[in-house]
Amino acid sequence: MINIMQKFKRFLFWLSIVLSLPLCWGGTSVLIWPIDPVLEDYQNATAVWLENKGDSAGYFQIRTFKWHQENNEDIFDTQNEIIASPPFALIEPDKKQLIRLVRDASGKVPEGGEKAYRVFVDEIPYTPETSAQEEGKPKKASAGLQLQMRYSIPLFSNGK
Repeated sequence: MINIMQKFKRFLFWLSIVLSLPLCWGGTSVLIWPIDPVLEDYQNATAVWLENKGDSAGYFQIRTFKWHQENNEDIFDTQNEIIASPPFALIEPDKKQLIRLVRDASGKVPEGGEKAYRVFVDEIPYTPETSAQEEGKPKKASAGLQLQMRYSIPLFSNGK
């Protein structure tokens, strides 16, 4: 059973690498590491770093969901076992932010067991003009397209 889970983890790791290659070539502005965080039975938290490699500030929302697969489909369920802290981050260019993934007591895994989660990091379109408009200043007219990126990171929580 453990051998199958290890092979599955390796498969997910390499799949995430292959699927992220187009994002790297596309000039994405956020660097996320580690890409394979794990919560061992003796840990109450683990860390993920977000680093803004772009030219402007980035605003991010971090959420965690329970994750399993049925009929080759990903199923995500809301949960309160793993909490991201902080759940939102404004990261200036060339700065980084530590995100703690904290396990609640209900998130303990039975011996020999494993729980799977997905950590979603959503890039929220952010411009200084948006906050200027909220302060009563006029918004600058601009033409362009803003994209919202979503990054999905697997998180496994292991029992002894």
